[in-house]
Amino acid sequence: MNVRIGPALAVALLAHAGAYAIILVTTPDKADIEIQGGSISISLTPTDSADSQAADADGDEEAEAEADAVPDAVSEPEEEEAPAEPDKPVLPEPEPEPAPDQEAPDPEPVPEPEPELVSPKEIAPSSLQAAMGAGELFTNALIHREAQDAMPGQWSFFSTGLGAQTRVGNDGDLSGWNGGTGGFLLGAQRSETMGGHLVQFGLAAGHSIADVDSGWSHAEIDSIHLGLFANAEIDALTLSAALSHAWQDYEMERVFLIGTDRTIVRSETEGATSALQAEAFYDLLWTPESETTLGFGPLITVDTTIGSFNRFKESQAGILNLTYSGETARQSVVGAGALATYTGTVWNSVRAEGGLRVTLESVSGDRAISTDASLAVPGAVFTPTAAALDAERVNIGADAKVHFTDNLFGYVRYDTTRGENLIDHEGWAGLTLKF
Repeated sequence: MNVRIGPALAVALLAHAGAYAIILVTTPDKADIEIQGGSISISLTPTDSADSQAADADGDEEAEAEADAVPDAVSEPEEEEAPAEPDKPVLPEPEPEPAPDQEAPDPEPVPEPEPELVSPKEIAPSSLQAAMGAGELFTNALIHREAQDAMPGQWSFFSTGLGAQTRVGNDGDLSGWNGGTGGFLLGAQRSETMGGHLVQFGLAAGHSIADVDSGWSHAEIDSIHLGLFANAEIDALTLSAALSHAWQDYEMERVFLIGTDRTIVRSETEGATSALQAEAFYDLLWTPESETTLGFGPLITVDTTIGSFNRFKESQAGILNLTYSGETARQSVVGAGALATYTGTVWNSVRAEGGLRVTLESVSGDRAISTDASLAVPGAVFTPTAAALDAERVNIGADAKVHFTDNLFGYVRYDTTRGENLIDHEGWAGLTLKF
């Protein structure tokens, strides 16, 4: 028996009957099925003619009707949908706890602006001020050489090391400076009796070097000192005086900016400093020929210093080299205060002496040293000025002397001067040998 069916129905029948093979028909072919006994044979024939296409169309409609009758077993089972997960409760987001109240930190203090240091010409007058300080330091060492107890007709030789550290702060728009001085001196003294009173006099020579820093600039002053001194003891009154002169060589380096580059100009000059100091002390507790003596009384001091340097010109900066005019400055310091002294025996018959002084000082004269400077350009004239020294200041000093033998003793002394714009430390230490 031969039955002509469409391709789709043939596939359905094979799937339903458990055919031995599945034939996937992808083209509109004509299928001939022959059923004999328990076997089915299918033959496919392409249909290219119009009649064949029409016949196939009729066959397709019949096959579609027959396919509708095929049980749903041949269709692929639908996938079961997974059960929906139960809705999770939405928890509210925790609110952030308010931070504990904190006090706002105090604002950092704004530092005071430094003076403009693009071209610090103040190094020249600041150096003159430091050079005058070196002369004062040497003269003060002669006043307090601690050799006054020599006997009449006796020579004494002494050596002293000296040093100072000075800081002068900025004064408005004027740049301050920091300086240090170190040196030594050697001296000889003669003791004599004049008018029934002990008089001592002598001379000393020494050397010192002072360093000065002002802004970016630096200077060094080399000094050779020569001095004379004398003192007299008239019962409870002690008078002392010293006069010194120093020959000084200056070497300066000034640093300034050209754009972002630093340029260093150098200069050298010579100068001099002369200093005169005098003191008067009256011991209200004076007792003659006492083994243990306490002393106390008023103290008057007078210091006068004159310093100068010669005209000089900078080098290594071409048309920017400055020419400084020569300058002379004068300063005077008058102090009034009190002095307490002690002389006694300590440490197994070793004789010792000590003193403590406090004075209020008044400064007059050229407290702010100025000089003239100019470029090799018409009208380019400047007046560099160093920061002014305080008009009023306080000086505190202490000294000690130990007699190692009858003819050899050592001594140390420290002074500090404080003002609103000045901090100065001075020290001396040395040995004295009597013959």
